[in-house]
Amino acid sequence: MREQKEEVAKADQEKQTEAFEKKMRDMAKIYEKMNSEEAAKIISNLEIEIAVSVLVKMRKRKAAKVMENLEPAQAVKISKYMAVQEQ
Repeated sequence: MREQKEEVAKADQEKQTEAFEKKMRDMAKIYEKMNSEEAAKIISNLEIEIAVSVLVKMRKRKAAKVMENLEPAQAVKISKYMAVQEQ
């Protein structure tokens, strides 16, 4: 019985993770279609984890243009977070 509950909990967690990743991919597609300056304004106001998740799912060239338009301190913070996450 306990094992079944653990399996159900694990399956629920996986579904939530998949749903979150899909949302982040969808958001990345939206931001890719936006003007880089406008996308940067919005992304700079997101929680760091969400901003990073969106940026890493964007095409590299577009993500770079968005990063160019962020305040330098924000770009550094995001870059550091990205570096740590990828390890």
